Formats: sequence, C-alpha cells, structure tokens
Amino acid sequence: MSGEHASGEAPPTAGAPYTPAGAALHWLLCAGLLLMCAAVLVNLYAGLRGAALASAACLVLCIAIGQRLIGWRERGLLAAALAVTAVALMSLPAPAALIEQSLQRAAFLAAFMILIALLRVGAGRSASVLALGDYLTRQPPGRRYLAIHTGSHAMGVLLNFGTLSLFGPLIVRGVEATRKDEPAAAAVREQRQLSALMRGFSWVIAWSPTAVAQALIPVAVVGADPLALAGMGAAVAAAVLPLGWLNDRVVGRSARRRLAREGKLPTGLRREFPRAAAARFSLVCLALIGGCALIVLASGVTVIVALMPMAPLVTLAWLRVQARAARRAGKGPAESGSFAARVRELATVSIPRSMPEAVTLAAGGYCGLMLAGLLEPARVGGWLQLDRLPAEAVYLPAAAAVPLLSQLAVPPILVVTFFGSVLIGNPALGLDPTLLGFAFIMGWCLNLTGSPFGTTVLMVGRATGVRGTTLSWRWNGLFTLAAAAVVAGALFAFGA
Repeated sequence: MSGEHASGEAPPTAGAPYTPAGAALHWLLCAGLLLMCAAVLVNLYAGLRGAALASAACLVLCIAIGQRLIGWRERGLLAAALAVTAVALMSLPAPAALIEQSLQRAAFLAAFMILIALLRVGAGRSASVLALGDYLTRQPPGRRYLAIHTGSHAMGVLLNFGTLSLFGPLIVRGVEATRKDEPAAAAVREQRQLSALMRGFSWVIAWSPTAVAQALIPVAVVGADPLALAGMGAAVAAAVLPLGWLNDRVVGRSARRRLAREGKLPTGLRREFPRAAAARFSLVCLALIGGCALIVLASGVTVIVALMPMAPLVTLAWLRVQARAARRAGKGPAESGSFAARVRELATVSIPRSMPEAVTLAAGGYCGLMLAGLLEPARVGGWLQLDRLPAEAVYLPAAAAVPLLSQLAVPPILVVTFFGSVLIGNPALGLDPTLLGFAFIMGWCLNLTGSPFGTTVLMVGRATGVRGTTLSWRWNGLFTLAAAAVVAGALFAFGA
C-alpha cells in the first residue's frame, strides 16, 4: 500500500522528516488529545461541567499544536468556525453559552473519532486479520460481495464506525498478501471489497437505532416518528443491497475482460477457512461488543458512548496479546515489536494521524450548532420564501442537500441541524416531519459513499491509505447515483 509502513501505519506528516523535534511535537499532541478524550468521557459519564470545559480547552490547544498535521479542508472549516464565532460575539448579547455548548459538542466528536480509530492499530498488526483477509480476498467474487456487505451492515449496528476500523485493514491486508503475485488482480479485489464494505456499513444508518443519524433526526426535526423512520430506512437499505451487487458484477466482468486481454487473469482460489484466525478475531469482536453491552446496562448510556472507552481498552489488550504471541514464536524485538514499542507507535503515529478527521468532525459540529443558534428559522424561511413551495417539492432537495454540500466539506450534522430547524420551523410549508427526517437520513446515507468528505470515506481512507476521491467518486460514484434514484422513488412512494 503506497506510503505505508509494514505495520499498517503511515507517518503523520507525509514527506516530512521524522526529527526529534517532530517526535516531541507528536508526544505533546498525543498527551493533549488523550486529556481531551478523558475529559469528554468524564463529562459523558459523570456530567461534570468542569470536565466539559477542560475538554473544550484541550481541543482548542490541540488544534493550535497540530496545525502542521492538517490540510486545506480542515483549515477551511476552522476558518468558518472562527468567522461564525466572530459573528456571534458581535451580534449576540450573551454568546458565551452558545460558544461553550458548541465547543463541548466539537470536543465530543473529535474524541469519538480518535478513540474509535485506535482499533485499526490492532487490526493492522494482527496475523489473524491477515489470514482472514487473505481468505476473504480469494473467495468467488459474487459470494464475497454479499458476505462483506451483509457482514459490515450487521456489525455496524453494534460497533458503529468501529466496523470500518476493524474490517478495513482486514480487507487491505488480505489484498496485500496477493499483490506481489497478482498485482493487477489485487487492485481490482481491493476496489470491489472496500466498496462492498463502505456500502454495507453506510446504509445501516438508514434504520439502526444505534446510529448517530437516527438519534439526531428526531431532535433536529421535531415531530419525526423514530419507528417510522427506521421502517422506511430498512426498506431502502434492503433495496440497495442487490443494486450494489449488480454494480459489483459489472465492475468485475469489465476487469476480467481487461485482465484476460493483458494475460493477467488470477490463478485459482483458496477455500480453506482459517478457523483458528477466525476464532481469535471473534474474541476481539466479542470483547468489544460484550464490553459495550455491560457499559450500556450499567450506566444507561448509548452504544456510541459505550464504544468510546472500550475501543482503546480492547486495542491495548490486542497489542499485548500480539506481542506475547510474537515472543512465544521466537521472533526478535526488531521483527515483532515489543508491547512498549507498539504503544509508543500508537502514541507518536496513530493518535496524531487522526487529527485531520477529528478536526473535520469537530469543526463541522461546532459550525452547525453555532449557525442554528445565530439564525432564527422563521426569518430564514421568510428570506427563502419557502411558503410558496409545495411540500412535495421540499423533500427531494432536502435529501440532495446533504451529499451535495458534503462535496464542499460541509458535514451532514451541520446541514441537518440547520436546515432541519429552518424547514420544520416554518409551519406554512405543511411538511410531514417524518418524511422530512427520512429525506435527511437518505441524504446522509448517500453522502457516506458519494462524498470524499463523508465519514465512511474518511475512515476507510485513513485505515487503508486509499484516496478519498478514489473511494467515493471513482469506485462508488455510479452506485451512489443509482442509489439516489432509489431514494427519489422511495420519497415519492412514501409521500403518496
């Protein structure tokens, strides 16, 4: 995989020399990010306002320290956040409460991304993940797509974005095992398998009660029926599965014809199932799921909140087991890496490497809350003259707004929070809150595969090293357009 270490991690600053000063910066940034995550968790579980204020302060400090690790997208969102803050300071009589609330939401989103992404560290070094990925990669393509799509869909209900951090490296390491002997075929396998992973996971938010979207929509769109949202979303998610499978078959047949012309058709398939590797990987999944279940039962928090402390605990345990297994196998420290060395790499490489995605989510959530607090929905509706539109003419643009604005790095949480309050705050439109919420959820699903700034694309890209534009536009552009047609039909059908 281009630009990656053998361990599955890339340097946080591509192309920059890893100097002692750079290492010190990464240690400092890691300490700040971990303090922010700890403060967020204390606030979530104990409700201490002091911890919430500390998490916001740590976030601001880490953004200042980690400027060299972020790109133009993140800098643009930070500039927008500063602009919105300046407007609030000049126009609101008491802006402190709104700014504090928005910073706390931003810190939560950043901590969520950083903690969940740690799972990829264990997956990137696991021999079991390599064996399973190699087996999965060599399966017959049709069966392989269905297995990955349905598997990531089911696991997404329980693990949320942890599914991508676990299965992304699994797929890539399996492909890498075949790249030396069959480089052309390996590239096609990578495209088809990562696309199946993204599609299966992205459409679980259409109905899963553990998804952020399902929790946010009833709050942003007052009056939306959660059960009806889940039922309609499940129907569309079921329709998308055969659509994605057909698209995968077309891609596969085209690639096979090209490989045949070039004399590069792959050899036979390996069908021996690695039972021991599957058992070990299942233990990791069960530990993660079981730990989350215990936390939910004991504290009453949501699965997403329970997943945040479990991800680093499972990752550390996984790295410890890997180091002991390597030592028992007789591998030297230079070849296998001690537990201390693995933790050191996690601190100096993996955690700082999560900065771009953490800043993207944090800045998007901050801007969304700030805008919702600054702009009065009824006034915005008057400016746009929304009362002149029939209700049916609103749902489809509402769904399209999420993926289209995401192409400009505008996060879905910002779009839904703002436009949801604007549209539902104008009763003259006569909108059905459930249909409006359904439209936003459908747009959120389309954004996850169709935008290089979608969270699914960001996490898979970070876990695998594949560019976001490749994952979204090149590999999933046609699928997303076909899924958009299904969404349009569903909006008209349910609206009728």
